[in-house]
Amino acid sequence: MADLKGLRVVALLGSSMADWLRLHQVAFSELPTTEDAYRELSSGVADVWAVHSPVARYLVKKQGSGAVPVREVMKLQSTGIYLACSRRMPDDLAQKLGAAFKQLRDDGTGARVAAHYLE
Repeated sequence: MADLKGLRVVALLGSSMADWLRLHQVAFSELPTTEDAYRELSSGVADVWAVHSPVARYLVKKQGSGAVPVREVMKLQSTGIYLACSRRMPDDLAQKLGAAFKQLRDDGTGARVAAHYLE
């Protein structure tokens, strides 16, 4: 954390990364969009972008061939991604959804879909 002192750190407004930086008393600026954060980092206005890796990788890919690459240098936190369902959803349907996602993970389909968007 001491390495972040004196650097201009940016994070997405209202993100879990912004909450994490605040909790750890790291000075940073909150920006309204991931595009704003990427632009500040790639132009040298910001030194560090606190962002979840899939978000950064997707945004860089979306920029196309002219994208300024970013590199991950420190893992600040781990976050699970969840599919939340309404309480009104029948249990059997929620279990079917869970089983379908497990199958996508187990057979590698999930990884292939992620690679399509992130690599």
